[in-house]
Formats: sequence, structure tokens, C-alpha cells
Amino acid sequence: MALVAVGSGWYQAWAVPAYLNADEQAHVGYVLTLLDGHLPTVDQPIPVERGGPLLAQRVARTRRRHGEVWVANNPPVGYLPFLVPALLARAAGSPSAPLLGLRLTSVALFGAAAVMTARLGRRLAGGCEAVGLLSAALLAILPHTGTIAGAAYLDSVALLCAVGLLDSLVSVSVSGPTRRTVAAVSAWCAVSAGIRPMSAALAGAAAAFVLVVAVTRSLLDRRSEVSGDPCRPPVLWCAAVLSVPAVLLDGWFYLRNLHRYGDVTGSTYLNAKFGLPTGRSVADVLHEHIWAEPVRTLLNRRAPQIVPGPPLWLWSATRWAMVIALISTVALVIADQLDARRRRTAPRTSGLAWTGAIGIAALTVALAAAHWVSGGMIHPRYLFPALVVGTVAVMVPLHRLRLWWLGLAVVLGAGILQRHESPPMAYYRNRAGAAASALADPPGSLLVRSIGPAVVLIGLLGLCVALTWMRPSRADEPATASVAGRAAAAD
Repeated sequence: MALVAVGSGWYQAWAVPAYLNADEQAHVGYVLTLLDGHLPTVDQPIPVERGGPLLAQRVARTRRRHGEVWVANNPPVGYLPFLVPALLARAAGSPSAPLLGLRLTSVALFGAAAVMTARLGRRLAGGCEAVGLLSAALLAILPHTGTIAGAAYLDSVALLCAVGLLDSLVSVSVSGPTRRTVAAVSAWCAVSAGIRPMSAALAGAAAAFVLVVAVTRSLLDRRSEVSGDPCRPPVLWCAAVLSVPAVLLDGWFYLRNLHRYGDVTGSTYLNAKFGLPTGRSVADVLHEHIWAEPVRTLLNRRAPQIVPGPPLWLWSATRWAMVIALISTVALVIADQLDARRRRTAPRTSGLAWTGAIGIAALTVALAAAHWVSGGMIHPRYLFPALVVGTVAVMVPLHRLRLWWLGLAVVLGAGILQRHESPPMAYYRNRAGAAASALADPPGSLLVRSIGPAVVLIGLLGLCVALTWMRPSRADEPATASVAGRAAAAD
């Protein structure tokens, strides 16, 4: 489903005028500062002299509030993939450089995240390829994810690491805490912690999950008086491998934040810098500022207040469909565990893996709520890790009920919605302002932009062909039979 993801992000990268979103100029400023060989601070002015005329023009219009690298509370690891593309774009003489290099890199990372989502969905569904393909396609084609995929943000690399974390937790849940699976979790944790504080919190939760699994298995081995698996590493080894790489790679930066800004995330300093209010109610935040507008934008709007969104009945139907899908998936996973215990066979799905996935999704929502309570803004893209789990949860019950065609219809409907949600070029020009005509023009021509929708159509056609070829209504039968056969042979 990389084609769907890349095509969706490609259009956005070439259609949106340079620096239409203020955050892009701050992220570009971070990359430019790294290219100069040092780390920025949140009060450092954006080095406009090395970012091209469009960056200078944009910062000149917003210097009073958005003229500094305020995203410098994020560690530098997440910006490393953007360094070389930024240099190449600048060397090519593009007037949008290095912004265009960041945008296209974001598109590529989003495509990789879609591929990883297909793998994650297949494994969470017990080996069903159709669930993986449909989950990844739905994630890639939702209007808002396409918007973020083509923007110069950290969200694509953060999404890729979140999916990698979830996939590594599935490996631990299915194969146990072996040296290989624990090392994989450790690697994803170290990289995730180096992206931004929210990703670091998810990494810490993933490491804690693996450690609890390792301790529990060790205690069960002792209680049953059975010698443990010789491939299973000691608990202390697991704790060291899970913590030391992340601490060495990223710990110094969070200590730097603590020294400079008073807390490890730098949020308190930033809230005071921008005069953001604090002391909001957690209940109000969860209902109004997460469940209402951000989730609505996440599921069926490109971005808030851009074009008139879909009718409210569509939002209401989508909301209840998501709730029903989550409850149905949890019920199916529980039923799988009970049925496997009764038959004394391997379950079709891993209850432990779904526990970890749902836990990561819940923590994502809690972190977004805490960010808003402390004075920050809740952007729907902060909920992407929870959205990954949600897309898989939508497809699992449809597949189990042999309604894979309905899952395909959901994906195609999201594609139609994305086309409806695409703002006209006149909107971008109005937002950029008549005073800066160069900022009102998209970086790509109509021909370049049209490549994106064409790639999306090719990807959707490939999805239809793949689903027809694999006959997904029976896709999990051989895998389930083989699992049961191996369990019987083991007994």
C-alpha cells in the first residue's frame, strides 16, 4: 500500500504553497541549524539566509511570533533523515529548498509506515494478508493522513517508529522475549525516544511492556518447576538492553531540556513563551478536544477549517462504526483465547499482542489529553499511533464475518472523501495572502501534482487485484489449520 500512501502525500507536497503551515518553517530552521553543525534552541532565530528567498519572505511576515526554532525541544534524531534531502534540494537550486526536500522525505517515510502497517495488521489478525492490506490502505488514504504525509513535519518518521514499536511488541507477544525480539524492541525504543517527547513516552511504555512479559514468564517457569527456554534471556539482560541504548542515544538531550527549560519536554517554557492557557479540565479535553474535532478531522476531514467538511451524519456514522469495530475486535480476540483453551490449540489471534497494541493506543490518547491540559494544542496527527491500531481493528471483524468486500468499500469511500476534501488552489492563495504572491503559488506544476492521484489510483487497483487473487474470505484457514497442527504435534 506504499503506492497509495506515496501518491496521497505526493499531491500534498507539490500542491501546498511553501510554508503555508507555520510549523514547517520551524522544522526547516532546525534542519538548517543542524547542517551548520550545532543544535538550535527554542529562542534561536530561524537562519533564513540559508533557506532560500521563500523562507526569508515567510519569516519576515511572521517574525514576531514564528521567527524562531520553537520546535528545538525535540531531539535531533528525528531530523537526521531530512539532512541529505535538504542539501540536495538546495544544491538543485529549488526556490522552495530545503522545504521540498523535507516534504518529499516525509512522503517516502509515510510510504514505509504504510508497508509496516500492512505487516502489523496481518500479524495482529493471525496471519491474514487481506486484513494487513486493507488496514494499510485505509490508513494511507484517509484525507488527513495524506495531508500530513506531504508536510515538512516529524509525524511521518514518528508514525514509522510507532508502527515499528507495535510490530516488535507483536513479536515479543508471539515468540516470547528472546534475545532477537528484545533487541528489536530496544532498537525501535532508542530511535523513537530521539524523535519527540510523545514518541519517547510510547517507547518507555513499550519497554515496560516487554519487561513485564519477561518477568511474568520467568516467574511462571519457576512456579511450574520447569527449566526455562535456554533461548530466553535473563530479566536483568532484558532490562539493560531495553534501557541502555535509549539512554545513551537520547538521555543527554532530555537532560539538556531540563537544564535549559526546567523540564525534560520543554513544554512549560514553550507554553509561557507563546502565552498558552493552562488548567483545563481533563474530562472536557477528552470529550471536546479529542473525541470531537481532532478525531473527526482524523477520520473524515483533511484539516480543520479548510473546506466545508462532510455532513455531520457522516461523522456520527463514522464515530459509531469505529466504536463498534473496536468492541467487536476485543470480543473476537477474547473469544479466540477461550476457544483455544477449550480446544487446547493455539489461538487465532494473540491476546497479549492486542493488549500491548490497545495499551499503546490508549497511552497516545492520554498523552494528547495531557498535552492540551498543560496548555499545548492538540493536533489530530498526534493520534496517528492510535489510528494505526484503529484501522486494524476495523478490518478484523469484517474479515472474520467474511465481509472483506465491505472493507474494500470503506477504503474506496475514504478515497472519494479525500478527493472531496482537497481544497482548491484559490484557497491556498487566499491563505498565503496577496502581499506575498510568491508564497501563494504551489511548488509543483499541474502535471507534477497530477502524478499523485494517478499513483493512488494505481495502488487502489493493485489492492483490488490482490484481494481478488488471494480470495481473502478463506485466507486465514490454512494458517489456522497449520497452527493447530503444530500445537497438536507438540503435545
